[in-house]
Amino acid sequence: MFQPYFARLEKHLIKIYQTGDKKSVKKTAKSSKTAVKKSTEKSLVKTTKGGGDYEDLIKAVNGMLPEGNIITRSKICDSTGISVDTADFIVSEKRFKGMELIFSEEMPVELVRGSYSICQKVNRKQLVETLINVANCKKVGQYEKKNEPPFHASFVIAFDSTYQMDELKKAVKEIYHENSVDPRFEMDLMIVLGKGIVIKDWSKKGNYIALDTKEDSLMWFYIIMNEYLSLATSQDFDLRNYIRNPKVYDEF
Repeated sequence: MFQPYFARLEKHLIKIYQTGDKKSVKKTAKSSKTAVKKSTEKSLVKTTKGGGDYEDLIKAVNGMLPEGNIITRSKICDSTGISVDTADFIVSEKRFKGMELIFSEEMPVELVRGSYSICQKVNRKQLVETLINVANCKKVGQYEKKNEPPFHASFVIAFDSTYQMDELKKAVKEIYHENSVDPRFEMDLMIVLGKGIVIKDWSKKGNYIALDTKEDSLMWFYIIMNEYLSLATSQDFDLRNYIRNPKVYDEF
């Protein structure tokens, strides 16, 4: 079935990002620039917030998405004017042609399906920073006057970790508990390549489940990520709400 594909892809990503294969990274950077020149619409994000080149990773995620979704490096914004730039990249519903260009700077939160944060190596400091970034992304749109605020899933992709998987789960729970984080703003799914995944337990408030999925981690990340993205429903969206400083025009 599909397990061998994800096993090969996970090994490839580990070789580049976990073991620091400089030749592969350099080759990736070169192919990234070529892709951008070839097609603005089809090209993916070249760099993330830390300035690293993660084109192979982003292409891998792009190949896992349900139909009708796109990856951009846009900020997430809402109609109140809030704009957040704490995700490394986002996945949005492709409701219009040319969205990659039209919303290249800011993506309306009603169109966002998932936000993604990248961790080089998860330690306590990086974990806290990542969870803060996740919370900031998920707050966008929550204070608009709507019956049902928009929901998007949050995903964390880590190349390595100083924690064992059970320790990582405990650390996530501990950080959220110590800071009294609203469950709406919690992370939904984390993968540590080649080691395991941490999943939000929706049946119990503030709880997470860690699995030592090892070489099957990317496969399970793909399955669960798609479950989240497929559950997302289209939100009511009015472009007029996003016009900044509306003008009064002469009418004849």
